[in-house]
Amino acid sequence: MSKRGMTAALEAATERELNTFYELVKIQVGAKTYRISNAPYDVTIEGGGAYNSFGQLISFTDFEENSTLEIQKLRITISGILISGETSITPVDDFLNTDYTHAPVEINRAYTNDDGVIGILELYKGYIQSASMNVDSTDTCSVVIDV
Repeated sequence: MSKRGMTAALEAATERELNTFYELVKIQVGAKTYRISNAPYDVTIEGGGAYNSFGQLISFTDFEENSTLEIQKLRITISGILISGETSITPVDDFLNTDYTHAPVEINRAYTNDDGVIGILELYKGYIQSASMNVDSTDTCSVVIDV
């Protein structure tokens, strides 16, 4: 992990054995931008907007930084999306009715403390290769995005 451009507080946070951090996922589909987080609360970052809490309902496959020219692939799963009624995160229509292929995806890590966000590290940038949806009998679905 490069320390270039890190604030002193963020550098100290990344070196501690115990940290509190959450991933922030930004997905642009068509004209809409979805900002979601695995934090248990909504996270707002300076200059980056607000990320809606999806807590444990968002997951990722493992990815790691390496020095090869290999393109890292990643799978993002967003579950618990209501497909009837009002909700602030409604990507279902966009994935059904919009060409999402090659839509940009960014994943950042927000280090936090009791006062809020200490700093942000960029973890991953890529483009959607494919997506699928699974709907269950309770009118909720999960979206699986391969990046």
